Amino acid sequence: MNGFLTLLLPWQETSNDQISDIFVYGILLASAVLLVIFLLKIIRQTHSIGSLAKEVGNLGSKYDRPADPGILNDLEKVFEDENKLFKKAWQEFKESLVIPERRKVVYKTDEASFFFSEDRLLGQALNLRFWNSVPALLVGLGILGTFVGLVWGLIPFSGIDFKQTEEIRRAIEELLSGVSTAFVTSVWGMLVSLLFNGVEKLCIGKVSREIAILQDVLDVPFTLKTEEEIAEKQKDELEQQTAALKSFSTDLANDIKGAMADGRQELIRELHSATKAFSSAITEQLEPTFNNLNTALEELQRQKEESSTDAIQQLVEEFQKSLSGSATAQMEALAETVSKASESLITLPEQLGRIMVGVQEQVNQTHGLLSKTSQNQAEQMKSMMEGMLSAFQEAIDTHQAGLSATTDSVNEEMEQIANKIRDLLKSTADRTDEQLAKRTTDMEKVSAQSIQMLQTTIEKLQESMTSAASQVKDDSEVMTNQMHQLVDQNASRLESVFETGQTSVSELLKQQADQIKEVNAQMDTSREILEKSREMLKQMEAGVTSAHELVATTQTLSDQLVTAANTLEDGGERLIEASDAFSEETAEYLNANRETIEQIQSMQLQSRQLLNDFSTRFETIDAGLKSIFEEIEEGLTNYSTTASDSINTYLNKFSDQLTQASTALAGSVLALDDSVEELTDMADRLTRQRGNR
Repeated sequence: MNGFLTLLLPWQETSNDQISDIFVYGILLASAVLLVIFLLKIIRQTHSIGSLAKEVGNLGSKYDRPADPGILNDLEKVFEDENKLFKKAWQEFKESLVIPERRKVVYKTDEASFFFSEDRLLGQALNLRFWNSVPALLVGLGILGTFVGLVWGLIPFSGIDFKQTEEIRRAIEELLSGVSTAFVTSVWGMLVSLLFNGVEKLCIGKVSREIAILQDVLDVPFTLKTEEEIAEKQKDELEQQTAALKSFSTDLANDIKGAMADGRQELIRELHSATKAFSSAITEQLEPTFNNLNTALEELQRQKEESSTDAIQQLVEEFQKSLSGSATAQMEALAETVSKASESLITLPEQLGRIMVGVQEQVNQTHGLLSKTSQNQAEQMKSMMEGMLSAFQEAIDTHQAGLSATTDSVNEEMEQIANKIRDLLKSTADRTDEQLAKRTTDMEKVSAQSIQMLQTTIEKLQESMTSAASQVKDDSEVMTNQMHQLVDQNASRLESVFETGQTSVSELLKQQADQIKEVNAQMDTSREILEKSREMLKQMEAGVTSAHELVATTQTLSDQLVTAANTLEDGGERLIEASDAFSEETAEYLNANRETIEQIQSMQLQSRQLLNDFSTRFETIDAGLKSIFEEIEEGLTNYSTTASDSINTYLNKFSDQLTQASTALAGSVLALDDSVEELTDMADRLTRQRGNR
């Protein structure tokens, strides 16, 4: 164990481990410097985050949830004293806060962890990538020292003569010393790496806890309750939908206007093209007909000219021939010739009429063809226009039918909901009226009962007072009777006393005085009883007045309840009107929402097409990356094979040198054994010789 510690600790320098000592000292110094720098930075960051979280927590505890907008000014003052990183995060978080117009509160739209994240507050401030790689750097330095020590130990083998045993032994000693000390650098590198890694994880964990506390104290004041959050979200969504519906209505009107303008332009262009096509078709179809008609007329004129010239020529020839005959024969022949010529001239109008009829028929055919063509063109244009209008009208009708059907269904549902709300409000109002009526009747009954009870109580009190007064009167009469009896008795006694003697006069006078005192005491007690009865009567009168006041207050309370019932009924009617207006607005909102949904569906189709395009592009990119990575993998495999081959060849050479060194060492050891045996023999001989002497 001592040897291991002596080998591990670098303070005992030897002649063969200077390189290892240098690397060990360098690793220890680098780890100490890096650890001190890391601790200073992490402690400063932990302190700043912890103090900031404490200040924000103390400030947030002064406000309710959600907090008043005044908290923003206080937090702004807190974050002014911090560094730029905290200020920037606070500004971004502040921009995400929302202050509604109808409520004086402020609430968040995103979590504070999105702005005050661990990566932002710790990663950017400390460059965690570097500090996470420090343990690997320390281990790498240790391994580098190991290989440098091994190479340093192999240097003596480069220039030795393997036939010299002493040089081989010295080189092996240096190699073993370098190998034993070279691995010390790896041990020290791993030890300081583990130490630094543990300290880093503990410090990072503490900072993460402080960051979580800061995120929590920032979230709490700006967090809405469940009902408030739902209401605010619905309000925001309604505002967004309202804005979208407004923009959609204008966009829809612009689109319809543009579509109608485009339709009119297309219709005008098609009409122009149709007229051009009609004129071109007429010219194409009538031009050959008119050409044929002109050629037919020219041919007819030419034929008639030829036939007339032929007839006149024949007439002249026959007239010349007839000049040589007799006059009669000549005249007859002339008459026949003239008759033939006249017949031919008579038939000429018929032929001309036939020709004109043929021409008229051709003209009529051409006109009919033209009329049919124009009619067909007009019918085609009309059918095309009717088709376009019918298609456009069908599209509008289907759209209106779909919208009307959906609107009717939604209106029916909203009317049902409104009717249910109206019925519920009416039933609630009726129940409230019934309960108020019951309460008023109960109050009247109770007031009547209380009045009756008070009256009965007053009557009983009056009866008791009358009875007490009568009793007092009876008692007073009894007392007076007793006094009269006593007076009579005293008189009789006086008479007896006067009769018996004046000896007992003084005693009788004393007894009479005592009796008079008793009578006076009874009279005083009767007076006290009368005063108490008067006080009781006053108290009863006060109770009666308080009872009357109670009845009056009960009456006013019942009147107030009746007015409250009337106001509640009016509020119910107003609520019913509001529900009707709400149903109408809801119907309009649903119509607008339906149009918005259709627009969103079209946008979704466009986005789906874009996603398909992106998927095709990503497929091409993926294919290209696959080919690139295949080439990289092939290059890495080639590199690994070449590197393994070179390392194997180096190790083979190294093993061959080691085997040669071991064989040379074995030969030197055998030679040393032989020399030792010879030396021992020589020593034995010398000792024997000395012994013989």
